[in-house]
Amino acid sequence: MLYILRLICLSVFSLSFLPSILFCQDLDLYTENYPPYNYEQNGTIQGVNTELLLQAARRAKLDIHRSDIRVVPWARAFSAARNNPDTCVYTTMRTKEREPYFIWVGPLVNTEKVLVTLRGSGIEIDSLQDVQKKDYLVGVVIEDVCEHLLRRGGVPEDNLQGSHSALLNLRKLKRGRIDLVAYDELTLKYVAGQNNIDPSILKTVYVFGSGDHYLACNPRTNATVLNRLQKALDELNR
Repeated sequence: MLYILRLICLSVFSLSFLPSILFCQDLDLYTENYPPYNYEQNGTIQGVNTELLLQAARRAKLDIHRSDIRVVPWARAFSAARNNPDTCVYTTMRTKEREPYFIWVGPLVNTEKVLVTLRGSGIEIDSLQDVQKKDYLVGVVIEDVCEHLLRRGGVPEDNLQGSHSALLNLRKLKRGRIDLVAYDELTLKYVAGQNNIDPSILKTVYVFGSGDHYLACNPRTNATVLNRLQKALDELNR
C-alpha cells in the first residue's frame, strides 16, 4: 500500500497586493511500517515522525490529511520516491550514498542502528569485521539503510540476507536461519512485542550507525511546497 498524500493548496500573494491565487499540487508520500516512527494501527497512520510531519504541514498551511496515508514495503516506497516526480518517502536516514538522489526535508528524530541476536546465543561483536571473521549471517531489510551501512563497513554480500520486513528477519532469527538482525533497536523490540515474540529474548551486541530521520523527496518535487514544510520543521525544532 502506498502512502498517498493528496496535497496541496497554497496561497500565493503577489507583490502588487492582488487577491491570493490558489494552486493545487498532488504529492505522493510513501512510508512503511516502522514503529514507533511510522506505522498503521486500526487503519490509521501513526508514529513519532508522522505526527511531526503532520504538525509541520498544519503550521505551513499545507492541505495534508492523515486519512490519505497508506503503507507499502520499504523497497517499493524508496523506489517510488527515487523515480517519480512529486513523490516523497519517510522515514529515511540521510547517507552519502542517498544524498544526490533526493531533496531532504528535516531532520525529524535521531536513531541508532544495531546488530541484535538471541539472548544466550554466545555471539559477541567487537567490530563489523567480526561478522566476516566468524561467518555470521545477518538479516537486513532490502534497501534499508542498515544494508548500506554494513556494506560500507566492509561486511561482504555473502554475510547479508535480505527480507521485506523486520518481522520476517525476527522469525528467521528465532528459527536459527540467521545469526543476527540489523535494524533500529527500538523498532525491532516494538515489532517483536506486537507479534507474540518476547522482546527480552533479544540482545543488542553492536551499534554500527546513527543519524537523523528525514523526508526524502524526488528532485522533481514542487520546491515551494518543500520550502514551506522545511521552514515549519525548523520552527518546531528550535
